[in-house]
Amino acid sequence: MQNQNVTSQPPGATPSSGPLVVAHPSSWLKGDTFDVGDLESIVPCECGRFLVRALYRTSAELEALWPLIPNATEMVNATQSRVDWLKSLQSELESRSAEFQKAVFLRWNDLMIPDRTSFDATYFLNQTALAALFINEGPIEFDADQKAFFKYDANTGVWRSIADAEVRLDLLSFLVPFVWKYPGYVKTDKRLLDSLIQSAEALAFRVAPNRSRCVLHVANGMLHIDGKGKNHQLHPFSTAYSSRNRVPVDFDKSKTYPPKFVAFLESAMTDEDIELLQNWCGMALLGENPF
Repeated sequence: MQNQNVTSQPPGATPSSGPLVVAHPSSWLKGDTFDVGDLESIVPCECGRFLVRALYRTSAELEALWPLIPNATEMVNATQSRVDWLKSLQSELESRSAEFQKAVFLRWNDLMIPDRTSFDATYFLNQTALAALFINEGPIEFDADQKAFFKYDANTGVWRSIADAEVRLDLLSFLVPFVWKYPGYVKTDKRLLDSLIQSAEALAFRVAPNRSRCVLHVANGMLHIDGKGKNHQLHPFSTAYSSRNRVPVDFDKSKTYPPKFVAFLESAMTDEDIELLQNWCGMALLGENPF
């Protein structure tokens, strides 16, 4: 939803002079899939392709995105908040994981496109659509500054840098079923691999990771820091955090300050200096002072 009072409404929305009203997902869906642009107008967030990917996969992957979706509890129709609406949409799509390709093709056109310049019934391979499928399979991102691909590790929540050889190995493995399905069009030769990698660089492009403010990546999840220091929330890992580093220590809310270390600080520093040291350490972990 772009605005609380919009003049143009996405398909499936009820015309109104007031807040945007979106149809239930069972009515909103266009057949087996949907237009990604329509979804972005209802759920504006930086999650982008990760949200679409999660909708076709598991509820756990979708729920990990809740903290990153603005106005998640805002009502989008008479009975559903934005979160409820996404849950319903995910339940409609979860059993149709194969339809994810259709969602990609709706945005980037079909994989095999008729050659209208020829009198024969010939086709050409849409390499952009094939590369779009590949970057979502990993998933992977491309950093233009480092000129490197990054691949997501679901076990740690970290996007790790991968060598060119690993990118090509993953791409070769990804292409195997397409080689069988489209003989003569999809080949595992150097020319096609180079072309697909070049397209993947553009489609997976990110200048720098989206560092979420007040979020600390720890060993057991993503810790959302409360500025008052009393209500920190631990959330599951998610691709959308785009985190490339973590603190390899579990967050345990039940733990307290080490008494011996506190006693040492109190013997050597004033209360103001101790608070300053604590704030400095927090800033070093977060990378900034967000408060």
